[in-house]
Amino acid sequence: MGTMMTDRAERITVAIEETDFGMHVLQEALMLASRYRRAQVYVLHCISSKELLDNMPPQHSIALGSAEDRAQEAFLDRADQVLKKVEKKVGGAVAEAVEFTMRRDIPEHAIEVFAEQLDADLIIMGSHGHRGMSRLFHHLTSEHVARHANCNLLLIHKKEPEVEVEFAKACPRCVEVRQQTGGKELFCAQHREKHGRRHSYHYVGRALG
Repeated sequence: MGTMMTDRAERITVAIEETDFGMHVLQEALMLASRYRRAQVYVLHCISSKELLDNMPPQHSIALGSAEDRAQEAFLDRADQVLKKVEKKVGGAVAEAVEFTMRRDIPEHAIEVFAEQLDADLIIMGSHGHRGMSRLFHHLTSEHVARHANCNLLLIHKKEPEVEVEFAKACPRCVEVRQQTGGKELFCAQHREKHGRRHSYHYVGRALG
């Protein structure tokens, strides 16, 4: 988690994506809310019309006429999918303290307006290791919210998986050759054919004039 905490957090806005990491952000928010007696968690999922149309199932484009009708149908389906994930993550124990809202808008504007309407004490959203344009868009979203929100912002960072690097063992014959030649030769006869001989460079001075 980030820092920037508050002593009072009765209304917590949580912006989530429809991903495993989005559900992880929600879980972190619920854990934080449990520290406050009267905390209410308002879960927000937002999606733009363009994203709805780009990810629309084929049956929607056939069954419905206008782009607006198709987008609205896809929006309702998306809301149902995300709500089921939220309900599964929340569980019955704290369900009464959690409300879910989905809005059709660009994330940075939707989060800002939603939190302002609720008079939220805290906004929680995810920040993960995207690359390229995706990383830029997520950075711009969090930066916009941080600049315009009237409350604290808490970013949940995604832990990148550790990469294990396995080094090949050195050829014992190559090691022996290096020791015997004081480093002048690097490879044994077998590997010398693959890597070639070590290059030597000489500088020969030339008189000017």
